[in-house]
Amino acid sequence: MMDPINARTGEVVIAGDPAALDHWAETPLYAWDYAALLEQAEGALARRREGYPKLIERGAMDAGDADEDIAAWELISAEWRWIVDGSGALPPPSSLDQRLAAIDLAIERVGTELRRGNRAHEVFRQSHLLQAMRWHLERLHEGAPAVHRFARLTREIRAEIAAERKAA
Repeated sequence: MMDPINARTGEVVIAGDPAALDHWAETPLYAWDYAALLEQAEGALARRREGYPKLIERGAMDAGDADEDIAAWELISAEWRWIVDGSGALPPPSSLDQRLAAIDLAIERVGTELRRGNRAHEVFRQSHLLQAMRWHLERLHEGAPAVHRFARLTREIRAEIAAERKAA
């Protein structure tokens, strides 16, 4: 079996060195299922809005931490609504670290569930969806996630097709 080649550099990737692989070649499961990513973002926001007040009341969570996490998921949810259907709004580029931190915290929590032995399909699915969200935020184009550019281009192409069909 041949060693894989890094698509950008042309160098042979040493087996077991995933950091050397081309970042587009290592696409996470669900990365292109934008509807599922939107559903995950909206579900995460809803779970936090419902669950955090109970955790704060019990003293298990700081109110400031809860507010910060909810604010980040509001941005993430609006971002994915914009990506999927053009509604919602793109978050400011300055919030990228905040959104990444919220997703990392969610990934950590799902990892804890898995380590506790929760092997439910939905937990594995959530793990993959969160990894895909993070993957999209890490791929930047001109300072913003490249997925934003893809969404804009897709809308432009769809508008052109619709105009051509209408003219025909």
